[in-house]
Amino acid sequence: MIAFWLLVPPWWPLLLALPAALGLGALLAARSRRRAAAALGPREAALLGARRSTMARDLLALAAAAAATLALLRPVALGAEQQVAADVVLCLDVSRSMLARDSAPSRFAAAQQQITALAERAPGARFALLAFGGRAELVAPLCRDGAAITALASALAPGSRGGVGTRLDVAITLAVEVLQRGQAVGGAIVLLSDGEDFGADATNAARAARAAGVRVHCLAFGSATGSKIVVDDGGGETFLRDARGDEVLTRPDRAGLAAVAAAGGGSFAVAVQGDELAGAYARDMVAFATAAAVASGRLSPVPCQGWFLLAAAAFWMLRSMLPERCR
Repeated sequence: MIAFWLLVPPWWPLLLALPAALGLGALLAARSRRRAAAALGPREAALLGARRSTMARDLLALAAAAAATLALLRPVALGAEQQVAADVVLCLDVSRSMLARDSAPSRFAAAQQQITALAERAPGARFALLAFGGRAELVAPLCRDGAAITALASALAPGSRGGVGTRLDVAITLAVEVLQRGQAVGGAIVLLSDGEDFGADATNAARAARAAGVRVHCLAFGSATGSKIVVDDGGGETFLRDARGDEVLTRPDRAGLAAVAAAGGGSFAVAVQGDELAGAYARDMVAFATAAAVASGRLSPVPCQGWFLLAAAAFWMLRSMLPERCR
């Protein structure tokens, strides 16, 4: 979670005058030094003293100006008693390509593990679960029971529902509706998929979600080289074949998922360690939900301009304590 953020005032362009003032002051100081050197020549150090701490004084002045600028930008933070949890719709890809084993133990099982890790690390958050393939189906509405979400996700299997193929756009559209019905503020959608999209409107759906105040995040599964799809034909495991009898090779579309995440204003990651989803939640989703809650008036943040003004005064006092010259 972010420690503080800025409620930037509408008159912030006036603060652009501060760098100009600092630059003008530096030019005037340099001109004064040149005039002194020209007037006194070699006697400058003996008469006025040798220059000391010039760089340190300049850096402290710059730090004081930066702290004062931040104070004017109205920094705020949450009080100790205020905690924000994000509302998240987990969209789990149940298409048959998720049976590929180029993510251990399989793409689908790896996605289930990501959901379990998130539920364990985000107590108090509201999660919804959505299964999608060629169509999207709501498995669980927004609720605070992470254990139930984990159990429902564990009960799903690729090819068991969702129709034929994969449509990211229908998943995003339904997820937005779920968040709106749940009156979520600053909600997030997470697509757990290999990105093999048979639709053409996923980026448009992500842009529409972003316009509705929702961020779309994508977590990709599978290796860049792709894999064959392992299926159980009743007599043992074999590889999935197409209508011509050729073995199907599925390659994740990481670029497509990254484009969807960019259009939706969210994050993109490749599932490797098993905790990328939990990391994105703590790093991105909670921060966005917090800012949205403040903007909507659901949270009243604590102003903390005083700390930055205190830092500015401390930097300036330290600068004043450093001698400009010494004999």
